[in-house]
Amino acid sequence: MNIRPVAMSDVENIGSIHVESWHETYRGLIPDAVLDSVTVCARVAMWRNTIEHHSATTPIFVAEVAAGDIVGFAAGGPSHDPSLGCDAEVYAIYILRREQGKGCGRALMRELAGALQERHFASFCLLVLRDNPSARGFYERLGGQLVAEKVDDSFGGPLYEVAYRWPTLSAVTSTS
Repeated sequence: MNIRPVAMSDVENIGSIHVESWHETYRGLIPDAVLDSVTVCARVAMWRNTIEHHSATTPIFVAEVAAGDIVGFAAGGPSHDPSLGCDAEVYAIYILRREQGKGCGRALMRELAGALQERHFASFCLLVLRDNPSARGFYERLGGQLVAEKVDDSFGGPLYEVAYRWPTLSAVTSTS
């Protein structure tokens, strides 16, 4: 597996992975109407815009397997919620289900933490659905500290999220 910075030529792949991962992970957790409305075209446009206009503040990395296929990605930048006590945030980390459990997520988190450290951030956090035990276990194994619970009403009903924080990025960059 190879972790590398995103290239504009990757945008179709990360848009597709974003949608496929949502369908694999969130079916039964997020209303079907919301999941069914998420399109590859919209995610490609979103990531293209991010790469074109926010690459200085939003590092994005992709994970490639030996065959050259992209199987996951991660992005982060300045925190959107200072109440969580961190200066940076993991905006997205998605790995296709068939590649989970092989070290891809850990490698992406490590690379993202290193890039944020280079941009002079000290800590980071993320939000995850409370009822997503697989992701929560992953973040806890990486040393994430549960720091808050939140309710997101933006999807037409309450979604319960929990926040994890890493008080130092070096705690993530030094994981094997």
